[in-house]
Amino acid sequence: LKVGRLKACRSFRASSGEPPVLGGRGMATNNAAAASNSNAQEWLNRRLAPLEPSDFEDGIHIYCTAELQPPPKFQHVWTVYRGAQGAIWPHTAEDMAELQAIIIFSNPTDEAQVASLCRVVQAIDGLGHDAPPILWVP
Repeated sequence: LKVGRLKACRSFRASSGEPPVLGGRGMATNNAAAASNSNAQEWLNRRLAPLEPSDFEDGIHIYCTAELQPPPKFQHVWTVYRGAQGAIWPHTAEDMAELQAIIIFSNPTDEAQVASLCRVVQAIDGLGHDAPPILWVP
């Protein structure tokens, strides 16, 4: 690993706290859903606070299958993807082939998010040998 990548990995793992459910469905009330999203947003901001996209060198992009806002430093490399079957893909194959890694934040207990996750992975995998590595953050 290059020094920048190692630094990014260590900073990402070093943050404390258990991750909350990312925008999960099936909540008992709207208040509970709002609290879950708020907790997820706080966790996401805390996890990414010590990092910048440049820590990953050579380019990354982040996809999130929950309606979470990117931390300010990551706005230009962030896509909320809640695509349904046949949705328009937000990036070209050429753009994605230029990346060194793709990070996906997704809740494995939410069927809609898992479906979106699968579509993202399939689109990336369609690049074949030009596909960047995918890091899934559940």
